[in-house]
Amino acid sequence: MANGQSRIDSNNTYADLHRRKPFLNRSGSVVSMAKTILSGGLIFVPIFIFYRIIYQNAVNVPFDDDFESALQFLSNYLYQTPTAVGKVRLLFSQFHEHRIVFDRLVFLADYYLDGYLNFRHLTLIGNASIFFIAVLLLLVLRRKARLADALVFFVPVAFMLFQFHYWEVMIWSMASLQNLYVIVFGLLSFYALSQSAVSRSWFVLALIAALVATFTSGNGLFAFIVGVPVLLFLRQPKKLIIWVGLAGLVIGFYFWGYEKPGQHPPIFDSLLHHTAQAVTYFFAVTGSVFAASSDSAIRAGKFFVLFFALLAGWHSFRGQLKANLTLWALVVFVYISCLSLTATRSGFGVVQAFSPRYGILSILLLIGLYLLTLQTVTNRYVKGSLVVVFGAIAVFLFKQAYEKNAVLLTGRTKQLQFYNAFYVDNPADQPIAWHDTVTGRAIFADAVKRKIYSVPAITFETLKSKAQPTQNSPLVPTNTVVSESRPHETPTYLVFFDAWAFLKGVPSNEVRTEVIAQSTDNTYRFATAPTIQSQVASRYQVAGYQTSGFACVIKKGDLPPGRYAVWLALTHQNRTVYQPLNLAFEGGRKQVLSR
Repeated sequence: MANGQSRIDSNNTYADLHRRKPFLNRSGSVVSMAKTILSGGLIFVPIFIFYRIIYQNAVNVPFDDDFESALQFLSNYLYQTPTAVGKVRLLFSQFHEHRIVFDRLVFLADYYLDGYLNFRHLTLIGNASIFFIAVLLLLVLRRKARLADALVFFVPVAFMLFQFHYWEVMIWSMASLQNLYVIVFGLLSFYALSQSAVSRSWFVLALIAALVATFTSGNGLFAFIVGVPVLLFLRQPKKLIIWVGLAGLVIGFYFWGYEKPGQHPPIFDSLLHHTAQAVTYFFAVTGSVFAASSDSAIRAGKFFVLFFALLAGWHSFRGQLKANLTLWALVVFVYISCLSLTATRSGFGVVQAFSPRYGILSILLLIGLYLLTLQTVTNRYVKGSLVVVFGAIAVFLFKQAYEKNAVLLTGRTKQLQFYNAFYVDNPADQPIAWHDTVTGRAIFADAVKRKIYSVPAITFETLKSKAQPTQNSPLVPTNTVVSESRPHETPTYLVFFDAWAFLKGVPSNEVRTEVIAQSTDNTYRFATAPTIQSQVASRYQVAGYQTSGFACVIKKGDLPPGRYAVWLALTHQNRTVYQPLNLAFEGGRKQVLSR
């Protein structure tokens, strides 16, 4: 009787569990869906901010290497190189220490599709690379976790990747194509190699991606070098022979006729005769994501190396290196790229290691170490703790970079807009955003004449500041303002462009600068846009003065008739101080500026 009752209870329990199983499945699905929605929402935040800022600040105005790499290349390709062989040769020709074939193909595609080369298009295309990097990293996570969990793990990655530490590349057309897409193609090659045992197609894709990476930026060559140990770990000797053979051909072709750029210091001189500086440079460039100060970046770089060595040792001891080949390859690729920078750039000084154009490397290093750490542990609670810790670090870095660099990014955009407005006003007196003004003007004029580039309709009228009436009371000067503010004057406009001002001892990003025009009867305020003045920061040895520059356009005809004295007003927190500029103009009609 008891045994029978026991069997009945057992059957009832089984039946009860069987009936409850669909409910448990539904409950698990609800949790997964909630995790997916919440994580997706958090991931969307930095992506939205990142691309909104880029969309607002991408302008169709060339900057720095854009003149030579894009405008001059197109002129030579379209008008100076008639033969097909010559065009191919030009595509693969050396640009500084790189062969930027990918960039040039994008230039040509944009020119043929649009009828003109458009630098706004190029900037938007260049920054699409960050989204592709994110997708590839998510695919790496997806191989080891369910989608809901992979998205949770990816939240810190999103805040680390879509940040403003590398702001200069974000709004620099050719640099975004070169410095960011080399990461896309390198990472794609490593991911495809890790899958190459599954199908031959993956190996072919890995070869193609490494080849394209090589001819996107010089450090793309390292994709072939890093691929060798990956194939050794996978124990695929036939594919390794093909890989090494192609690598030899590509590297040989890359350095055929290669000439070292004259302005670069000798490689071995930097490493052998200035070893201490080179070592410091290496740690600075690898840890630059923590660049609140140079010391913190160098310490971070040292910690990264130690942590990477510990992770590699642990995974090797556990025989788990093969399980994360894509991530190991990415981290090694970044480290070799940083070593290459050290060899070719450390002669310029350690400060150059903090250039934002190299910032993406430090970010990828941090991401790689985070993901490798995440895949080292198996306990879900430890994993959760890691996500929280790295998430907090990622949000902190995102916020810090935004507060520090968003103003630099918008300031660079404003400068480019003013360069364009000066050209529209008077092409003969055009400032150029390049070190070689004479050559830059010649390249620019040639591109406009040949209709390679169309000058956008950015004028002083579109850039003018609105006159804001304010209380007409006497202004009292102070001695706390340092400035250099000689405006450019036309019959219609008063243009502050290469001007700067700062409050002694106060970081410029904490100060609001305005221009005041005051007559006997009226006083008007004009908002200014901050611009970059690196030379001011260097002159006064205060990094916080880098954004002391300001730009402003006053349309004299917008003001009531009268003689207006010009002042600067600098506001920090709730205190405003004034400085007279010892110049005046007649409002309400065309009049030459007087002093």
